[in-house]
Amino acid sequence: MKSEFLTLGVILLGLGGGALGFPWADRIAALIVSLFILRIGGHIFLDSLKVLLDAGLEPEIVTRVVDLIRAFPEVVEIKRLTGRRSGRFRFLEAEIVLDISSLEEAHQLVTMIEEEIYDHFPEIDRVIIHFEPPEIEEYVLAVPLEGDQISPHFGCAPEFLLLKIDCRTGRGKVVEEKRLANPFLKEERRKGIKVAEWLHQNGVNAVLFTQESLDNRGFFYALAGLGIRAYLRPNVTLAQLKENPPCPAVAKTKTD
Repeated sequence: MKSEFLTLGVILLGLGGGALGFPWADRIAALIVSLFILRIGGHIFLDSLKVLLDAGLEPEIVTRVVDLIRAFPEVVEIKRLTGRRSGRFRFLEAEIVLDISSLEEAHQLVTMIEEEIYDHFPEIDRVIIHFEPPEIEEYVLAVPLEGDQISPHFGCAPEFLLLKIDCRTGRGKVVEEKRLANPFLKEERRKGIKVAEWLHQNGVNAVLFTQESLDNRGFFYALAGLGIRAYLRPNVTLAQLKENPPCPAVAKTKTD
């Protein structure tokens, strides 16, 4: 609209100059109008070219988005961030690593990051963020024991075997183990929750359970709230577990 008014103004000046006895005024006006047309045509051509080439976002925008994402302390790493333009539309896609205790909290955090990007960069039309937990090289697995057998119970298990498992080769290997007596064995109330908190204080990242243990819902809710993973291994023996311990699989999750 602004270009149209300018063009109209130049034409009127050219006509007015000619009427006032300046014959060169209409030639200058015609030249200026031609330049306007070339400029508008150039913009249309560049926009069409960007659609065909799927051009990237401006580097300064990408840099500012990176700084914004890194401002969240839970973001361990930005593995990939790409921006592209399709005509007048701008898209942003990121792949980040989050150090956070639960999937629900991770989704909430990613939603907050997306909202911050939209607030600070209204020119960006679509944001897609993939997230995953940090790669786990070592973790501690807790196994409820009754004697030398895996117990189907948690709060009532007399002992817990803590296995430190090395996953750097992709296949789990037990590198350290120790037994701890259950300090809440004789508790009457909230036994499972107290055991979960105690395991968390002892650096436990995951707990192994058998199918018969699924009735203890309070314990599993407590584990999830503490960011402790639960592994189901029906009928597994202690010897089999030590021979082939599980390693967490890192799964990418997307939100948009």
